[in-house]
Amino acid sequence: MFLLTLTAAALIGVTLGLFGGGGSILAVPVLVYLAGVPAKQAIAMSLLVVAVTSAVSAIGHARAGRIRWRTGLIFGAAGMVGAYTGGLIGPHLPEALLMTVFAAMMLATAIAMIRHRRTPPAGPVHREMPVLHVIAEGVAVGLVTGLVGAGGGFLVVPALVLLGGLPMGVAVGTSLLVIAMKSLAGLAGYLRSVPIDWSVALPVTAAAVAGGLAGGSLAGRINADRLRKAFGWFVLAMGAFVLIQQAPPALLHSAWTAAAVTLTALAAAVALVLRRRRSIKRNQLQRSDVYTPRGIKEKYVMTMPITVTAANWTEHVTGTGTILIDLWASWCGPCRRFAPVFEAAAGRHPDLVVGKVNTEAEPELAAALQITSIPTLIVIRDGVVVYAQAGALPEAALEDLITQVRGLNMDEVRADIADRQAAAT
Repeated sequence: MFLLTLTAAALIGVTLGLFGGGGSILAVPVLVYLAGVPAKQAIAMSLLVVAVTSAVSAIGHARAGRIRWRTGLIFGAAGMVGAYTGGLIGPHLPEALLMTVFAAMMLATAIAMIRHRRTPPAGPVHREMPVLHVIAEGVAVGLVTGLVGAGGGFLVVPALVLLGGLPMGVAVGTSLLVIAMKSLAGLAGYLRSVPIDWSVALPVTAAAVAGGLAGGSLAGRINADRLRKAFGWFVLAMGAFVLIQQAPPALLHSAWTAAAVTLTALAAAVALVLRRRRSIKRNQLQRSDVYTPRGIKEKYVMTMPITVTAANWTEHVTGTGTILIDLWASWCGPCRRFAPVFEAAAGRHPDLVVGKVNTEAEPELAAALQITSIPTLIVIRDGVVVYAQAGALPEAALEDLITQVRGLNMDEVRADIADRQAAAT
């Protein structure tokens, strides 16, 4: 059974390396149900696992310059206060209550992973987050971490992106620093009253770290988005299992309870599907003002070598000729896979202007272009945006798209745009 526990810990690490978060939420169930560790000890051990794996993962981001140190240290310090407080309170609460709260965290994490968007749009751009915002968010998220031993990355990253305006890659790297700091503080709080079996804790932590390194090496080689959603559904099922385990035995044998659980699960699934459909419709509406020539097939989407910035955008996109612009980021696996395809196309078509926008370095430009997913390809001909879609085209599809753009009659395109604008008014 201990070997199975180590295997599960390694898989948790792999998910951390692939997704940048979410996998650590399974540390407590693994320790409780596989290793037979009492709930409070499992929460303390989980804090150790989360702290060490996050710290190790943060090293690579720091080397790549993807950690905003001032924001991370302020957020992390505030989180440490909340986490240490939670670590002091948690050992004095009933285990059933802690596990119930933890199950709720699992469900929230699962939904966040299922609904994950590759690149959430940044909020107003700041050099750093407002200090009071940072402290408030840090204390609140840290308290949850200290109580139930979950890293809370799905809460930290959106806060850094949406409130602080950090680019997604920087937000992920900074969140790992924050999670490591507050997890250590929560562990310190638990250790004041909860003993840890180090013969279990250290091997499990080592296995998770090894898995994290392996997952990091796999990032960009597999379709992490699909795997994330599948893993999210697994976490959702595990969260429901943990929640049911905390119900009184008499209640579990009730037919009404079984019916209620079934209906709740169905309602949650329906809600997720409907929300997903609404999201797709919103995305389609957001792209409706971008002219898509009738001759270009919708499936032919995009993406990357001059460096295009907010300062030189007008210089490159106005005038005659065709320009292909790839919006990318260093942390984006699909962007890395598409790069050689895009660069090869640039070599085959020297008459085209081919540019790249690094969304991490140019968050204001990305926000102005309403970029919500990367890689994204924008094709401009004679000053008119004729294509703007997200995704990574295979070589043949990119070539076909270029051919179709070359064949456009721009007088007809402008007339079509004028007709659409007139109809809209």
